[in-house]
Amino acid sequence: MNPPSKTNVKRILVAVDTSPRSLAPLEMAVNLAARMQAQLETLFIEDMNLLNLAGLPFAKELDRTSGEARALNAPNITYALQNQAQRLRQLLQTFSEQKQIKTNLRVVRGNYFTEAMHAKADILFMLTSKRVSVTTPGQPAKSGSVSMRFWNAAPVYVYYTGGSESERPLSLASDLAEILGTEVMVLLPANNEKTITALKKRARKILGGKSPIRYEIIDTDLATTAKKIAASGCSLLVLPKYDTRSKLHEIQALESIHCPVVLVA
Repeated sequence: MNPPSKTNVKRILVAVDTSPRSLAPLEMAVNLAARMQAQLETLFIEDMNLLNLAGLPFAKELDRTSGEARALNAPNITYALQNQAQRLRQLLQTFSEQKQIKTNLRVVRGNYFTEAMHAKADILFMLTSKRVSVTTPGQPAKSGSVSMRFWNAAPVYVYYTGGSESERPLSLASDLAEILGTEVMVLLPANNEKTITALKKRARKILGGKSPIRYEIIDTDLATTAKKIAASGCSLLVLPKYDTRSKLHEIQALESIHCPVVLVA
């Protein structure tokens, strides 16, 4: 069993949609909520773009089993969304029993990024890469612990500026790396040796040697940083949340990264 985290977190939120890939951050959030004894809220976002597309006469969907193309209509999409929400409720109930945590499912309709970024939580898990799908998650397991089948040994990346707003993300990244059994890759936006040395010293003090640490010097622009991370691969990217209204375009710039993003308030 993992030791409790020193990071004071009361509410963890994970934003999911119709993509099966949403189960990856959901399972990670479940394990983190159990470790931190925090409440887990799942925000299921019904994508308005998908529903609007279903209203067009030429819209088609391809059956993955038969390969047959059929009309994509609003009643079928609505039924699929309702079915997926019910499956998520069953899955959360199983997780709640296994991990002894409080869980809640909230269903909203709108844009994935907008709804996720404006939700209130201490920690937000979300996907940034392409998410178009209407398949439903499989039946929850009857017994046993939450699996980590979606995860690999790639590093947990964390953006650290040395400011107070990036201390919690750094500490959380260490907790997540321990859960995943991997290392922390600290991204340092610096352009001279003196600043780099100072940032590394502060980071080591905060982490206290809990997890293996590596460092990478990056540009301050998130879009440029995203390309580097996408090329090397990651398990998670941990960032300070900042002001969602001014930073939403930067979060959307992370779409090239095929790993969940964790935003820390």
